[in-house]
Amino acid sequence: MPIKHDSRHALSLRKSWAVRLGLGGLTVVLLLAAGQAMAASEDGSIGGLKAKFVDVNGIRTRYYEAGRGEPMVLIHAEEGFIGHASANYFVKNIPGLAKQFHVFALDRLGSGMTDNPKSDKDYNIHAEMDHIVQFIQTLKLGQVHLVGHSHGAGIALFIAVEHPDIIRTLTIMDSVTAAPLGPGVPASDNPVLKCPKDSDFEFWECRLKALSYNPDANWNDEFWESAKYMTELPKSKEAEAKVKAGAGERSGTTPADSPFNNYKRALLARVQTDPKALPFPVLIIWGHDEHSVPLARGLALYDLIAAQNPRVRMVIVNKADHFDFRLYPDEYDSHIMNFIDFWEHQSPNAGMGKAQAR
Repeated sequence: MPIKHDSRHALSLRKSWAVRLGLGGLTVVLLLAAGQAMAASEDGSIGGLKAKFVDVNGIRTRYYEAGRGEPMVLIHAEEGFIGHASANYFVKNIPGLAKQFHVFALDRLGSGMTDNPKSDKDYNIHAEMDHIVQFIQTLKLGQVHLVGHSHGAGIALFIAVEHPDIIRTLTIMDSVTAAPLGPGVPASDNPVLKCPKDSDFEFWECRLKALSYNPDANWNDEFWESAKYMTELPKSKEAEAKVKAGAGERSGTTPADSPFNNYKRALLARVQTDPKALPFPVLIIWGHDEHSVPLARGLALYDLIAAQNPRVRMVIVNKADHFDFRLYPDEYDSHIMNFIDFWEHQSPNAGMGKAQAR
């Protein structure tokens, strides 16, 4: 029977290179930091990683690549077409996951430094899904372990149902976009509503900090500076203006009967009734923080998938935030790697009843 697991944490303090190396080491650190800032001004790279670019059906796409082994694709949060949202969310997780997998983390269509859609009608989640599938095909990755966070996890789920032939496993992290429709955070408990709306970037920065238990641990100057740089790019300004003018459809918005929510409702109905809709192991990781992503929505998603998939598991992270994969990167990496490793060593029909195994 699928299980739900509760994991509790305590923050661990790490010494910086400067502390370990002394004054001479501090000079080295400052020089490295300056070099990274210079690189960020060119390709947005942070965290000691180096971004690459590839043409995906005419869309210049920015991505990180690291490690060896089976391919894993990471899909970042935030609705697309916002310059500051990018694969930089995952820089704390890529090195750890790369110890076991060949990791690819891309900027979504119109996000970060990836080109905007070619047509105004492609400012929607379906074009974003197509772009990620084409990215996988362009790099000839074959079947991948697909990992998504928040809105990116919704995209990951939808891709997994529409293109099951390219998926090995699916991991969903903190995603009301993926979850069945339901109540959100009450206005009285929503810290994001207190953020200033004078500037899209300032609102986004305030939002990320408001949804973090420990903003100083989650974010640093390098992250903000790179995001600000990408936000100021002409292509980001163009996308922002087009979305505000009504180009395409902003997915995940009200009303409940919007084209996006109708699509999502139909897709989740397939997942709940068709055992072939998600024919692979699925991991759900959910932070227990009622200020951002209600746990009830995550449990509803688990129950819906578990109706037909005996290989779904859920990890509930206590005292966490919406970006807890950054707050606890080693633990999150371990959850994902251990889950995949376990199912990689099971028979294709492991955990299934006789009727399901036929």
